[in-house]
Amino acid sequence: MDSRDSEFNNRLLQTFRVEAEEHIRTITSGLIELEKSPAEKKCAEIIEALFREVHSLKGAARSVNMREIESVCQPLETVFFRLKGGELQCEQNLCDLFHTVMDFLSQMVVSLQEKRTQAERTTKKELIRQLEFFTKTVGIEPNPNVSLPESLEDIQGEFSHQKLIEINSGQTVRIAVSKLDSLLFQAEEMIQSKVASQQLVIELREIKNIIASRCESHLDDLQTRIVSASHSAEQDYRTLRRIVDDHLEAMKKVLMLPVASLTEWLPKIVRDLSRQQGKEIELIISGADIEIDKRILEDLKDPLIHLMRNCTDHGIEKPEERLKQNKSSTGKITIGFVTNESRQVEISLSDDGCGMDINHIREIAIKKGIISLEVAEKLDSRATFALIFQSGFTTSPIITDLSGRGLGLAIVREKVEKLGGAVTVESIPHIGTTFRLLLPMSLATFRGVIVRAGEGLFISLLLM
Repeated sequence: MDSRDSEFNNRLLQTFRVEAEEHIRTITSGLIELEKSPAEKKCAEIIEALFREVHSLKGAARSVNMREIESVCQPLETVFFRLKGGELQCEQNLCDLFHTVMDFLSQMVVSLQEKRTQAERTTKKELIRQLEFFTKTVGIEPNPNVSLPESLEDIQGEFSHQKLIEINSGQTVRIAVSKLDSLLFQAEEMIQSKVASQQLVIELREIKNIIASRCESHLDDLQTRIVSASHSAEQDYRTLRRIVDDHLEAMKKVLMLPVASLTEWLPKIVRDLSRQQGKEIELIISGADIEIDKRILEDLKDPLIHLMRNCTDHGIEKPEERLKQNKSSTGKITIGFVTNESRQVEISLSDDGCGMDINHIREIAIKKGIISLEVAEKLDSRATFALIFQSGFTTSPIITDLSGRGLGLAIVREKVEKLGGAVTVESIPHIGTTFRLLLPMSLATFRGVIVRAGEGLFISLLLM
């Protein structure tokens, strides 16, 4: 295979990866909706959509000779066909299997050109066997006493999702983020040309003034030509300034992505965490159509994951505990995005869980040496709640896979403040907790000249 064939195959696989990730993301979102036990008509619509997505994923894999992915999609498609025909019921064990299969396919798509390990091959065979369990006995009602083999539990939770960022403008256009970064960098470089053009205008104007002050007759022609050149340079500068400013502003708008590109993977995370902890959690998201600078969205991913884990691990109680408190067995996590007149976005993340006791926070802070008893007695509620963002602070008596080390919320504050934002928290015992993040909608770019005065360095901003 020569280099041209290799390059073509790489482009083909990259195109398939983008398409496959879209199908996997859509299927995963549909599965989560299906688990909410919608009305019969809505349920049928979801199953039909999932059936079509799996079929399309199988066809795309076949077109690029990705037989491993196709071999998993084949029995998966058959199971959805049986669900569509009413031969199967979408019970929880089947939904668990679907999610495990999608996690596995997602991992395979991420590592398309890598050689499969023996563990991966074994997992694939086991998943196909599990799916084929539901493709047989057509026309016979499924036996509710038949459960999946225990090996499914060993497979679940091994795989992570790689998400695709889309830019939508009427139609969906796929643009590599690396190219957008490059275009923005080029646009910012054009500012240097604008500055140089402005400097040329200033210099020509000074020359014109010098010549005009001498008024010798033999310089009349030279003066006329320089005046003309000066006018042309001024016109060029005005044109270039407009083009550069418009181009830079347009590029910034291109890099504004809907919040949905950040939140689309959150339902899957909440679903997996709640299943691991034996909890029932409903996630509600609002304001996902708001557009934010993609550089901010990228840096928000880790803070949101930490906060989601905090809500699921520390906040939401288990169903039996919630029922004892006359709460619904299903806890709620609500994420809202709103903007203000200052071009800032406020993100609120709330849970209706056990909440935090302010006196307990003070006791822990004193015990861990974060503050002294004297200082603790003087803190108001806002300052006391702020203590939970200190590194090493945790209300968990044990360390779990999710939390307990006292680093999560410290990372949240560090990331948010690095973006020029702020984070606060409010909580009421037995009612719930709300985290609020206030952030700019876009990152500003400033240019200036570094000036040394004595031993100090200063930046003089350029106004252009």
